[in-house]
Amino acid sequence: MANVHLGTLEFGASGSKKSVQPGSNGGWKIPAGLVCKCIEFRFSLPIKNNSASTAYKGSLTKALAYALATFNLACGFAKALKWWVDQNGSNLLLAHRWAYGTLPAASGTGGTTNSYLGTGGLPASTSETLAFYARIPFEHWRMKDRSKLAIGASQFASIFFDNTVGQPAALDASGNIVQNGTMQIDVIARCVPGADVISPGIAFRVNSRDGNYVRLDPALPLVLGETTAPYASTSLAKIDVKIGETVSVDDNTEYVEDYHEDTLAGNQDISDTWTIIAEQEPNTDYKQLPSGLIELNQGPVLQQPTLNLAGLVVPVLDKALRAAIAKPAAQDTKSPIHLVNKVAVDGEQGVPVRSLPFSGVVITRPGDPLYDAMKGEAFNSDGSPAAVYTPPQNNAGIKALRTVSAASAVPGALGGATSSKVRASIVRPPHLGA
Repeated sequence: MANVHLGTLEFGASGSKKSVQPGSNGGWKIPAGLVCKCIEFRFSLPIKNNSASTAYKGSLTKALAYALATFNLACGFAKALKWWVDQNGSNLLLAHRWAYGTLPAASGTGGTTNSYLGTGGLPASTSETLAFYARIPFEHWRMKDRSKLAIGASQFASIFFDNTVGQPAALDASGNIVQNGTMQIDVIARCVPGADVISPGIAFRVNSRDGNYVRLDPALPLVLGETTAPYASTSLAKIDVKIGETVSVDDNTEYVEDYHEDTLAGNQDISDTWTIIAEQEPNTDYKQLPSGLIELNQGPVLQQPTLNLAGLVVPVLDKALRAAIAKPAAQDTKSPIHLVNKVAVDGEQGVPVRSLPFSGVVITRPGDPLYDAMKGEAFNSDGSPAAVYTPPQNNAGIKALRTVSAASAVPGALGGATSSKVRASIVRPPHLGA
């Protein structure tokens, strides 16, 4: 794991706003040869208690809502792929808790116990600095291969981030806990080695509707929850949940409220904020999960006047989105590129057709082993689309792959005499007869 420091965002006072734009003179970048598994925000927030009494036990949810009151994260040309749209920073807590099975760390100057976030409370007219963090995940602990949705270097370089509102005047409703200096957010990309992939990643989606049903656009859901009331409420007794053509909760099934105890230690549970209605099981391949239009239906009895459906989902990486992300990738290197479906590159078997739009693609350039060896979407050096590339039956690229694959099957044939860079580029797609 490599932690790549992307920069420090500084917020001089409440109401401050920040924006990160991609480009050669700025933006966030990770080194070529790495993929990003998550973006981590590490907060340092100086505060002061202006009241005449001790302020007790603020929450991490409040701190995140203050530090990132409303933010957006997107990538590609004209922010084509939107992962987070006008969302409150407190939702990062939900994403972190579900994706990693743990709570983000938090403390104050005097440690958690004597902090505004702890049981000791912050005395009147006293200052301290809160330290806490949260992650925007492109992975999660339940995934069989955690890096499957990681973001490649070219796609990462096209990321847009902005907070559109800025922090409120005070951290708590009483108005007594206020920012007391410059808040800093260190932004870290947690990375592992990987190909230059375009990935759908993981997005946060939410929708509200009055009536007996609410929908989310077609996606592959990893966790879904109804957020009107905490799990202890009985506001949703019988529900249907439909994902594409799959009924994941049988018609009119009585909801079992709390079965998420394997995620967090003790009694703290994500479903005290979300009523969990569907989630991925541990150690499963997300590509085998149902996907499509997502609908929550209360049935004929209106149990809740307004339904609020939220979730972490894998968005559809359709042709338009692939082109929008490929455009700056081609322009950055001023060279043509081919996009090859990652299922074919990895030689995966048994992937349902419905999951192909969520599988991602590998960016290949002239000189790469896969550039002229496999069928792929083609783009010119200015990022404009070209005709789909179909390799000749016996072109040089296929012959080279077969030669390398044959050699790699012989113990020691690609040993110390072959550089690590060359060994890392070797691909052995089974469908090529390797």
